Amino acid sequence: MARASEILFVDPSISDLETVLSNVRPGIEAILVDGRQAPAAQMAAALRGHEELHAVHIIAHGAPGRVVFASGEWSVGTLKGAAEEFAAIGRALAADGELRLWSCETARGNAGDAFVDALEAAVGVDVCASSSLVGAAVLGGAWELPARAGASAPLPPLTPVGVASYIGVLAAADLTLTGDITAGGSSSAVNTYYIV
Repeated sequence: MARASEILFVDPSISDLETVLSNVRPGIEAILVDGRQAPAAQMAAALRGHEELHAVHIIAHGAPGRVVFASGEWSVGTLKGAAEEFAAIGRALAADGELRLWSCETARGNAGDAFVDALEAAVGVDVCASSSLVGAAVLGGAWELPARAGASAPLPPLTPVGVASYIGVLAAADLTLTGDITAGGSSSAVNTYYIV
């Protein structure tokens, strides 16, 4: 059996996980990330012994400048803490290989640009990430990443049936609560909390 030329890491917190895992494109080895352990460390360990990979795909939730996993997130602020793991991920890829992030809006805006640049420096290869929603077209998503200059657009890690069947989008769920609490006629300010 030929060794896969592409590896797909899937975060367990995504919606419609069964559709993703049962519709991986031929030639891609899929690995489900453990939601209790640091994702970069798991990926580096799983890629040990691999070299010259064409692509490493990651399906996880995203937001501008972030990839959000069940066990934490990647952002400009978190990359240095796992520098060796990111370097190991990059070493598994060919010189013209790519790290492909299938997560919503990760490359969007200044935060997205800064994150993609920092991640490229950490892994030492090109990083492809979306600036829009990734997932079901009916929800405004698409399984598309930008192409490098002179190259064709990267293929999604799913089969055409998987792309058509996936029912969610890979956006991180941020809930913002703000406002005032009023009790007995007096009001006090409430802090803002973000739940991811």
